[in-house]
Amino acid sequence: MKQIVQLNRFIQCRLLIPCLFGMLALSGCATTAIDDSSDYVAYDGVSQVEALLEFRDQNALEELCWDLPCREDFDLLVRFEDGTLDTRLPLYWPQIQKETVSVMPNETLYVELVESGDFLVPIAVHKQQDEYKSYMRVRMSQGESGTGTMITLSNPFEQTLKIHAHVVDASGQVFPIRSCSVVPSSSSYNSMPHPITEYFITHIRLLPMNAIFCAY
Repeated sequence: MKQIVQLNRFIQCRLLIPCLFGMLALSGCATTAIDDSSDYVAYDGVSQVEALLEFRDQNALEELCWDLPCREDFDLLVRFEDGTLDTRLPLYWPQIQKETVSVMPNETLYVELVESGDFLVPIAVHKQQDEYKSYMRVRMSQGESGTGTMITLSNPFEQTLKIHAHVVDASGQVFPIRSCSVVPSSSSYNSMPHPITEYFITHIRLLPMNAIFCAY
């Protein structure tokens, strides 16, 4: 557990301290934004991620993984301006925990969601799409060169999909990130100029509007 904590702090220090002042505007849309979001409501995803991080601090990873499907033998590869971090994590936190989705570099997640009030709650992650079910696909990658990060989000539903997205700095402070809505049967490509080691998604929901816009 101590090694995992030290690794997290090392990654966060190299990753986020140099770019804190630009953090709130890291993400952009690859598609043309249509400003038809007057009915859009933002929720407090920051507190949700903070609660998850506090839970991680207060619980032993090894014990938690007896009951939850944790990442095992995860190959973490992240390119920085001054070098590359290439290591294998024998054990790391689950991809879904406390209604929050965690995505790491070079991961492609097929997230199974169920309706709960106004939101879609993540309940499982699969390795591929299912012919009879609709899974939200999310991928985080750096491409073949460079240090920037690309988040791809695919919407299999018949309504516009929107998430709240977040990253965390070395002190544990959670920062909200702009993300773009995804119209039905489409994908969004949110590009960030910096390497990101873990991306948190909360408040997944379907919107009545059929518009592309970028917001928290």
